[in-house]
Amino acid sequence: MSIDSSLLAILCCPVSHQPLKLMGDDALQRVNELIEARALKQRDGAVLEHAWAGALCTEDDRVAYPIEDDIPILLEERAIALAALT
Repeated sequence: MSIDSSLLAILCCPVSHQPLKLMGDDALQRVNELIEARALKQRDGAVLEHAWAGALCTEDDRVAYPIEDDIPILLEERAIALAALT
């Protein structure tokens, strides 16, 4: 998964306004394992059902947003807390 570097440079978390970065492969794999086990919820409480092709996470690695069809979905309700990965 790649995002144009000029786009990535201007994107920020809609809640904390922190810069965003691409999620690493290991973390994305863990997210998808939890999704497959139906053990991961979005901030709105909905259980995730579909694997993520990619994700952006905040600089402090607390929150992640999915990338769908190469488009970052920067909606607070679609975010996940990365503390759930541990």
